[in-house]
Amino acid sequence: MGGPKKRFTSILQGVVCCMLPLAFAAGAACAEEQAPVAAERPVPPPQSFPAPAAPAATTPAVPADVDGPRLIFGEYRIQPGDRLHMSVWGEPSLATDTIVMTHGQVPFPLLGELGAAGKTVAELTEEVRKGYLRYYRDPRVSVLVTPVVWPSVYVHGNVRNPGPVEYSTGRRLLDYIGLAGGFASDADLSGIGIVSHENGVTLKTTMDMSAVSSEGQSVPNPILKPGDTVWVGRALPVAVLGAVNRPGATDYHHGLRLSDYVGLAGGPTNRAELGKTAVKHTARDGTSAVLHVDLGAAVGQPDDPELNPVLAPGDTVTVPERFLAGTLEWSDVLRAAVGIFIWR
Repeated sequence: MGGPKKRFTSILQGVVCCMLPLAFAAGAACAEEQAPVAAERPVPPPQSFPAPAAPAATTPAVPADVDGPRLIFGEYRIQPGDRLHMSVWGEPSLATDTIVMTHGQVPFPLLGELGAAGKTVAELTEEVRKGYLRYYRDPRVSVLVTPVVWPSVYVHGNVRNPGPVEYSTGRRLLDYIGLAGGFASDADLSGIGIVSHENGVTLKTTMDMSAVSSEGQSVPNPILKPGDTVWVGRALPVAVLGAVNRPGATDYHHGLRLSDYVGLAGGPTNRAELGKTAVKHTARDGTSAVLHVDLGAAVGQPDDPELNPVLAPGDTVTVPERFLAGTLEWSDVLRAAVGIFIWR
């Protein structure tokens, strides 16, 4: 009686047992399909920094302690004593901070000494850049200049107020001498020296300005540059010899005439041969010339430039003696005797 039912129950249990594993497997697969897939964490791009801009190499900045309107780099030329700061972008080992030496040179790493005095900032920058082209592909050179003083012209020697005179565009030699107080009374106007620096080369010029006070005569009066040096020498004394009361050397004074120097020598003696006075002038090239004048006429007409000429530094005036009967002195006899003895 219970046989068929029992068999059906056993078959159903077997089917269920077979289906259960399949159901679990299907559920697991479904769970995997429904589970959200974790998104991959994005990798941030590498952080990038903007490249620093290269400094301009052609126009150096003006130092903070320099008054820009008064210092124009286009025309200012470096001079001894100026402070230079040189740098090359990306090469800190080449940076240098130095003073221009008295002979105008400046030491640079790898390049040695270069002439800086007399050059503009732009000229020196370009020279340094070309030098570093031997070692670097594209050197970006920057040169900054701090002047030792404001751009000046230096007036030294026999002027009333020697020293630096502030430079101004267009000023000439006589302008700077005037700002230095003018010539001293014993200044040698025949040899005014000017020293300048041009492209690292020292130039020396001598000018004769003896005619500066003469009407209608022109004198050289060049325009000077920043850093130029003017030297006014001391004039050689004028020698007054012969029949004067105090023969010897007399300090030169600009503009004095023949009669003035004879007066400074105490005037002629009573044995002076005034009509045969001689003035010897020696030029700077060593050549000499002798001018015979009448000292009596010079005293009578002191303003006549031919009778009473203006003397130059180093001139020698000789007033000869004349023999006067009845005025023999023992010294004259002794000199005559010595002369006869030597002649024999």
